[in-house]
Amino acid sequence: MRVAQPDENVLVVPRSLFDELGAFHGLNFEPEKYLRALLSRGNNFFLPRAQAETDPSHKQIIPYALIAHGDTVLHYVRGKKAGEQRLVAKGSIGIGGHMNDPEPKVQKREAMITNLSFLNREQLLAVRDNLETWSQLCVDSLGRLLS
Repeated sequence: MRVAQPDENVLVVPRSLFDELGAFHGLNFEPEKYLRALLSRGNNFFLPRAQAETDPSHKQIIPYALIAHGDTVLHYVRGKKAGEQRLVAKGSIGIGGHMNDPEPKVQKREAMITNLSFLNREQLLAVRDNLETWSQLCVDSLGRLLS
């Protein structure tokens, strides 16, 4: 697991707000129900990542985007120098990560990405067990995500 930078702050919302809106696990296909409240000024703020990952009274906001072309989705495998050790050699169909103090910069945190290709649903189902958790959730709902 990647060790958080000592001064790394990540975007969070109060868990109570998430519960009030309707807590869920996995994917939710009603973003309008959550976005306005979660992204309203005052409802989100930054906490040290180490605290955010151990404090159940807050939920981290972590964007995750899929790149699709027709009925295929971009798939890649993380190399041995992945930002988080739990993700080494795992396949992924998403690009995402923590939102840090909103500096206008985007950084590549992976030292090596391999096997970059577009795969269809059948091909993704064949490699599902080798995907990171968020990618597995997305593959399981790919029909809805691509429609």
